[in-house]
Amino acid sequence: MMKTTTRITFLTIIPITLIVFPYTTVADSIKLTNGLTYEPVKIKNVTDGIICYRMTTGAIITKPLTQVACITITRDEDLTQAEKLLVEGKYAQAKKFYLRSLKKAVAPWKKNLIEYRLLVINQSTGKIDKAVEIWLKIVDASNASIGSLALCPKKLAPAKSPANDRAIDILEKKLKTVSSKLYSQAILKLLVNLYERQGNLEKARQAATRLLGKQHTQPATATSGGTSQTQQPIRQRSYEPQLRLARISLRSGRYNEVVSQLKPLLNKLSAKELPEGLYLIGRAKLELSKRTTDKNKAKKLLLQAGIKFMEVVSYFPQHPRAPRALLLAGEVNQRLGNIKAARKAYLTVSKQYNKSEAAKLAKKAMNLLTKTHSHNNSS
Repeated sequence: MMKTTTRITFLTIIPITLIVFPYTTVADSIKLTNGLTYEPVKIKNVTDGIICYRMTTGAIITKPLTQVACITITRDEDLTQAEKLLVEGKYAQAKKFYLRSLKKAVAPWKKNLIEYRLLVINQSTGKIDKAVEIWLKIVDASNASIGSLALCPKKLAPAKSPANDRAIDILEKKLKTVSSKLYSQAILKLLVNLYERQGNLEKARQAATRLLGKQHTQPATATSGGTSQTQQPIRQRSYEPQLRLARISLRSGRYNEVVSQLKPLLNKLSAKELPEGLYLIGRAKLELSKRTTDKNKAKKLLLQAGIKFMEVVSYFPQHPRAPRALLLAGEVNQRLGNIKAARKAYLTVSKQYNKSEAAKLAKKAMNLLTKTHSHNNSS
C-alpha cells in the first residue's frame, strides 16, 4: 500500500509598503487676484516677492505676491483664517490671526508671506510709515531684487497725515545709504507720491528731478567690425520720469519749465506717452497766455495751446486726456473769440465723452457761454 505524502507549501507574505505621494492629500490652494484658483498645490517657497508652488502634476508655478489674493493652508487654520479676513477687508482681525500664525511658523516661506501681508494691512489702514519699514526690510533681505522692489506700498495715508511725514523721513534717511540705482529709483518714486500727497510740490519737484537723474538707460546694441552682435532686444526708453516732473511743475505754476522740459522730447515719446506730453505743453501755454499783458503774445500762446489740444483729440481720441483736451480747446476758441468753434467743442465733449468729468464741465461752459453771448447781443 502506497503512502500518500501531503506537501504543504507555505506562501511567504511579503509586506507591501504603501507609497504615499506627498501631493495627493494636500488641499492647499492659491487664488489669484484675477479669480484663477490653483488647487491642490504644495507651496515650495516665498521669497523676493515671488511665491513658488507645485501642482499634483509636478508642474512648478511662480507668481508675484501682488497677484495672489488668498491662500488656503489646511495645516494652518490661523493663516487660512487671516487670508479670508484680509480679502473681506477686516484688517484688524486679519492681523491678529497672522501674528498668531507667525508665532508658530517654522518654514521661512510662511514667515515671508506673513511679513508681506502685514505690509498690505499697514498700508491699507493708513499706517504707511509701518508699511515702508516692512518694505525696506524685505528689500534689504533680498539684496534689492526686482520682485521685492515691486512690493513697494501703493496706497498712502490721507493728505496731511503724520504717517506720510514719518514715511518721508524714513525714506530720505534710507536713500542716503542706498547704492543700487533701481533701489534708489523705487524710493524716489514713492517720495514723489508722498510729497505730492502732503501738498509739498516743491519737494515733490526736487524728488522728481533726482529721480530723473537716476533714470536707468540701456546701452545700444554692440557692434564689431560693422556687424551687429546678437543681443537681447533693447527695451524702449521710458520718459515717464520727465512727464512726472512736468506734471508737478505744472501744478507748481512753473509753466515755462513744463514747455522747456517736454518740447525737446516730443519726437522721442512713445505713442503711449505722446498724448500726455502734448496735453501738458498745451496746458502750460494756456496758463502762460492768461498771465501775459501782451495781446499778440497771448494770442500766439493760445493758438499754440489749441494746436496741442487738438493733436491729442485728433490722433488719440480714446486716450484719457482726450476729453479734457477737447474741453480746453473749446476754452481756447472762446478766448480767441471763436464762439461757434467753442460751442462745437463743448457740444462734442458732451456727446462723445458723455460719461467723463469733462462732459459735465463742458455743459456748464456751454450754458455760461450761451448766457454771456445772449447778454452781449441784447446789449
